[in-house]
Amino acid sequence: MPTAIRKCYRSHLVHQQKKRCVDFVTELPYDIIPLIMKHFETMELFHLFQISKEWKTQLISCKSLWSKVIIHGDTGDRMEEHNNDPIVSFVATVADNIIRLELISIRSKKNVTPMILKQMVFGSFIRLEYLEL
Repeated sequence: MPTAIRKCYRSHLVHQQKKRCVDFVTELPYDIIPLIMKHFETMELFHLFQISKEWKTQLISCKSLWSKVIIHGDTGDRMEEHNNDPIVSFVATVADNIIRLELISIRSKKNVTPMILKQMVFGSFIRLEYLEL
């Protein structure tokens, strides 16, 4: 087979393979998604939020995922390079479903803990029963 035809054929195969990709989060039944996602930590779910609007919508709708939110470590520095207050925005998005919130040893350029506490003052965390700083 000539080189030009092989290149076109390979290009066609790659294109066909891309068409076959299935977004499992948008294709799964609603009841199954929380069963899978409950095995992820909060910060892993944060990264899944950023994949697409569909994933974000599906994850937000799984209210049971957000009953316990734990944010810890120096993850704030890496995330702040992409956005001004990504942790605060993330927590605010799911605030109505949070029952237990743990903000442990967050080291970041901005002090996100006061920003989240400020949201509490304005009533964003209506179900919150436990807070650990």
